[in-house]
Amino acid sequence: ATNALPWHVPLQGAAIRPVHLADPADPTSTRLSDGTLVHLADSGWLHFQDHEKTWDLDLDLGRHTNLFQLEPGDHGRLVEDPGKGLWVMGRNGSVHVSFQGPLFQVYDAAEGLGKVTQVVDDTIADRRFLFSITHGLLVQRLSTGEQLNWWRADPEGARLGGTKWRIANGEHYFHGPLAIYRYDRATDRPRKVLDLDEVLAGSARDRRINDLELDAKQGFAFIGTKDNLLITYDPLTGRSAVREVKPEGSFSGIDLIVETAPFGTDQGLVLAEHGQFIADGFDGPVLPAQDRWHSFRFGPDFRAAGGCVVADTVVVVAGFTDGLFLYDIRRDSLYRPTGIQADRFLISDVFHDGLHHVYAVSREGLLVLDLRHGDLSLFRGSDGLPLENLYYRYMIFRTPWELVLGLTDRYVRFRTRDLVRTDDDGLFLEELTVNGLPLPGLPYRSTGYTWSTDHEHNSIGFRIGRARLDTPPFTKGYIRLDGKPGSVRFVNASEAIHFQSLAEGEHVLELGYSPGGPFFQAMVVDVLPPIWRRWWSIAAMALMLMLATALLVTWRSRVLRSKALMQAEYDARITELELSSLRARMHPHFIFNSLNSIKSFIAANEPRTATRYLNKFAQLVRSILNDSGKAEVDLRSELKGLELYLELERMRFDGSFDLDLRVDPAIDPDRVLVPPLIVQPYAENAIWHGLMHKIGDRKLTINVSRENGALHITVRDNGIGREASRALNAMSARKHRSLGMSITKEVIARSGPGAGVMVKDLKDSNDRPAGTEVHIRIPYRTS
Repeated sequence: ATNALPWHVPLQGAAIRPVHLADPADPTSTRLSDGTLVHLADSGWLHFQDHEKTWDLDLDLGRHTNLFQLEPGDHGRLVEDPGKGLWVMGRNGSVHVSFQGPLFQVYDAAEGLGKVTQVVDDTIADRRFLFSITHGLLVQRLSTGEQLNWWRADPEGARLGGTKWRIANGEHYFHGPLAIYRYDRATDRPRKVLDLDEVLAGSARDRRINDLELDAKQGFAFIGTKDNLLITYDPLTGRSAVREVKPEGSFSGIDLIVETAPFGTDQGLVLAEHGQFIADGFDGPVLPAQDRWHSFRFGPDFRAAGGCVVADTVVVVAGFTDGLFLYDIRRDSLYRPTGIQADRFLISDVFHDGLHHVYAVSREGLLVLDLRHGDLSLFRGSDGLPLENLYYRYMIFRTPWELVLGLTDRYVRFRTRDLVRTDDDGLFLEELTVNGLPLPGLPYRSTGYTWSTDHEHNSIGFRIGRARLDTPPFTKGYIRLDGKPGSVRFVNASEAIHFQSLAEGEHVLELGYSPGGPFFQAMVVDVLPPIWRRWWSIAAMALMLMLATALLVTWRSRVLRSKALMQAEYDARITELELSSLRARMHPHFIFNSLNSIKSFIAANEPRTATRYLNKFAQLVRSILNDSGKAEVDLRSELKGLELYLELERMRFDGSFDLDLRVDPAIDPDRVLVPPLIVQPYAENAIWHGLMHKIGDRKLTINVSRENGALHITVRDNGIGREASRALNAMSARKHRSLGMSITKEVIARSGPGAGVMVKDLKDSNDRPAGTEVHIRIPYRTS
């Protein structure tokens, strides 16, 4: 409260936290919850004292207040906000003092190194490479910082130094003004792998390498020169190719290739001083980008400063004085990001972190483009950026979420998590270790993370951290194991938390801001027992025992069923032989009657009729022999054989019956498959036992259709009916049993689900027999 009106300060978070007020007798001093004594000096300093050391903090530090110099005055007082920091109340306002570390960690390079462009750690070889655009390559021992070598020139005396350092397949490549180098681990020295003078021998071009991009997926490098040339280089074979970006004479002066950006399997975006282009393959054509991306167009005064292609879908391009542009390849759409207005910013280059963010270095500060949300933010000196003007500064990505920005005689490390927007407000687990070794690929994990390990890797370690700009910093707290009061211990942001030799089972690690809580879940560690004691192993052994028992029972059952199986196999074999017999021959009566008919035609001096009959008979027998070994034939072959048989029968009986054969037009007889000779026995039975005994009009109707996914064949005659036929057969001296029909019926029944034969007796209006109708139903199958 002031002498004018009360001032309300919002405290983030839903929970009400205890606030530690200063001692009323001395409002300028207070003791923090961890026991540290803090005193506010009249000069605007905070003095800290704990049981080990003392230190001072200037309240005018940029990361605490950028609006005014705090004047404590006579009524200055301190209020602690646990877990967040300290409120300092002064005569002219309030300052919130955060105990977090700086966002940007600044490291001094060796004196005289000049403008640092790249800082690369090789953890395998214990080397750190500091690359300068002016003074070459400095090599340090990573573990101790010891200076090992300083390469200002290559072994041939050519000056080293450039802007780009790229790693592919574990090898380190960088460029100088006139050459590409690989750092040879075996000899610990740079080795020239491409000489621009040799590649461009005989050319009068102004030679200088301006850009190097090496994509491990494509396997070759794009090299841009000062004067309109694009060089591709294969590190494995040493092969190179040279292409002009624009035809010589189509532009004035030089055409500096500003940047190249590989994408796809073998393409590269080329940003030059006089336009934007796409290079196809290792040595294919270089075409204007607008020929392929129609909306990828900029004004006549646009000069590209840098660009990248993200996931082959989004292109990010920066103009020197035009800000940032985004181009969606799939939608052919060019647009600007949301957030701050950066269309007049002076930008020199952009860098993609390989994940979800693009960074741009500008005269105004560090621009961060969040590709997931499409918004743009700016970080400046007020955010802790050690050098606000980043024009012509270069960046490289060390590990996931960690970046290095080269400055003048210095370089800066920062973490993506500390800068970018996050959608969660929780703590994060950092630097997870197992048995003392870092867990690869896990730079950050949200609290509540569950991790499983085996009983041999049961010693873990981690740190607690927060996203610096979105949530209050984690400074100190208490960790508890499995809810046991005796396991509570104090931790702070700089302290690694270790748990040695955790027992088998699930362990819950909890975090709180006071020894008594409340606590919330930070991490769950599930230590798995040995394989032979895991539930699935015990279940597997039980299953094996059950299987052994089942095998014994099955073996005994097989012994008991062996005779039945042998009998079934014997019956199946007999049935198969019967079916083969049916496919291989016609009814003997038909053959003998056919031969008798031929003899009758010859005896009656009708040789032409006999010859025609004999030819059709031969065709029918040939058709039967062709299909005798097949389980299925096409419907056209089946109907053709049936028509031959019925034509022979009509010739034998002087055409005494009419035939009507119909096939549904929706059925393709060349593709539909049926068992052979399934209609002939029923047609034969209709002729011999139905029609031949009838006086008057005789008609045989055969209809083929498709009903409910099945092939439906109807054989209908208007004969004397089954009852009268059985009476005639009973008076006949020769008994005839239709073996063909009984076997055919079994063939149909075995052709698939729902197959079968149904016989229906037909009656006239006076309920007298009027013929027989046979319905054959088999599955509808096609070839």
